[in-house]
Amino acid sequence: MASKDRLNIIKKYKLITFVFYFFVLITSITTIEYNYFSIVTCFLFLLFIILAYKSKLKQFKWFYTFLSVGILSTYLLTINLHDYEFLFYILMLSIIMGMVFNNFYFSIVSNIMTLILTFLIFKDENLYKLLILNNLSTLILLFILIKVLKNYNKFNYINSNLYLPNHSIALKRLSELIETYKSNNDINFAVAAIDLDCLKTINKKEGYDAGDYIIFQVSNRIKNNLNKNHIVVRSGGDEFAIIFSNIVTKKECLKIVNSILLDLRKSFIYNNNPLYISASIGLVFNNQKFVSVDEYMRAASISLEKAKFYGKNRICIFDNLKDEIKIRRFKIEKDLKDALEKHELELYYQPILKLNNKKEVGLEALIRWNHPELGLISPGEFIPIAENTGLIIDIGKFVIREACRTLCSINGYVNDNFSMNINISPKQLKDKNLYDVIHDSIIQLNINPERIHIEITESALIDDLEISKLTLNKLVEFGVKIHLDDFGTGYSSLSYLHMLPINSLKIDKSFIENLMLEQKNYQLLKSIILMGKELNMHVIAEGIEDINRYNRLLEMGCEFGQGYYFSKPLKVSDLLIYLENKIFLKNAI
Repeated sequence: MASKDRLNIIKKYKLITFVFYFFVLITSITTIEYNYFSIVTCFLFLLFIILAYKSKLKQFKWFYTFLSVGILSTYLLTINLHDYEFLFYILMLSIIMGMVFNNFYFSIVSNIMTLILTFLIFKDENLYKLLILNNLSTLILLFILIKVLKNYNKFNYINSNLYLPNHSIALKRLSELIETYKSNNDINFAVAAIDLDCLKTINKKEGYDAGDYIIFQVSNRIKNNLNKNHIVVRSGGDEFAIIFSNIVTKKECLKIVNSILLDLRKSFIYNNNPLYISASIGLVFNNQKFVSVDEYMRAASISLEKAKFYGKNRICIFDNLKDEIKIRRFKIEKDLKDALEKHELELYYQPILKLNNKKEVGLEALIRWNHPELGLISPGEFIPIAENTGLIIDIGKFVIREACRTLCSINGYVNDNFSMNINISPKQLKDKNLYDVIHDSIIQLNINPERIHIEITESALIDDLEISKLTLNKLVEFGVKIHLDDFGTGYSSLSYLHMLPINSLKIDKSFIENLMLEQKNYQLLKSIILMGKELNMHVIAEGIEDINRYNRLLEMGCEFGQGYYFSKPLKVSDLLIYLENKIFLKNAI
């Protein structure tokens, strides 16, 4: 409805403009000498005025440009009466400048100057009257256009049907409150999200006119409960949002929200019939943990979802303890988009050792996110979100390239067979460009492909096994080694061992954690190690945390391992120190 009203207003003013200049054209025709020049100019005038009227209603630039050419045509008509070149150039310049800069106020000034020049220079009665008429009508037109623009801007911010501010005004107000709260924690404000529970049913049974009537009455009932410090906006088809500012206590705000809920339960009389709806309301108060408009709106939405989940027709207040996980997830999802560009993602490296001599044979690259507000975030928390959003592809490229660069940077500390293990997610494995990314990184840095070991999990193989198999075979042909990670946790791990070009098995750390607790677990682990040897596959144990587990794995014949017993994951600077110390100890011995 607001959009229709705006367009109707613009149409009205454009019609007035058209009538003005059509009148100018008729007046000019009755005054000018008829010749080829004047007829062409009249045609141009009429053409461009029509084009201005027919131009897209929202594009004032084209409207004004067409109009300016039309006005110029009337000046040419006027100047054809007498040879006043001086005035011609002034008038033409003023119009062209108005066209180029699309500046109404500049054109107003230039037309006023033209009026003054007309009074000073011209004495011819017909020409004098025509110029005065032309300039006055132009001034009136420009004032009209300014009024149109003001109405246009006004309707950008106001919902004319409900007489409510636009959503952008509420967001701006909330942003101001958040900034004030950062420096003054004594102020109180709140955000409420309201959803009308039964509006769709009314639309279906009674028709959309009834639904529109309900929306109008709901907005009035909400407004009647608010004071001038509060803002209510319609945020969706059957949704409203309220920004409560300058509230004294939370109890006062809750009282207002409860009053709104009770008012909305009362009947709405439409065509002499009572109609009933209910509302679900989510409420969030000022919170030091929230620093953006998005976080507050999201918290209000989560509270609203809770209200609907628990049966609708109620108020739910955001609970810091219960809802913080959802907010944290939302924040991670939102900020992850920019984490790469802001260089917040960083690789850590955990050494892999040969167990019989505790000698380092490789590293596993593990990504971490150093969030400016949340601190260090583990991959277990943000990688699933990256998978769902598709950001894992770009993150995966970063990991591959960065891990390869690190391997090159430590060449002076390690032997030529020292490897780098890189984890590949299920979505990456299905990416058609994965092979090229790995291949190009290896070639550009002149790395022996056999030093790059790709770790995949069984979950990465469940979907599109044939595509995964094709990619893995190409990588193996190139020289890259493939490790099956988290072995023993899936349902069909054994079947993959003969279907895919697997070089090594990484035993899931859950087996290592329970190694000292159950005899059955010990026997199962020993069987996996023996099977790996029979299949000519290397076996790597993850999660070796103490000497007891290390000794037990050594007894069972496990070849390689990693864990905090040897070293925690290290960032590059710490890794270099670790490797230097190893070289120093070796030389000392």
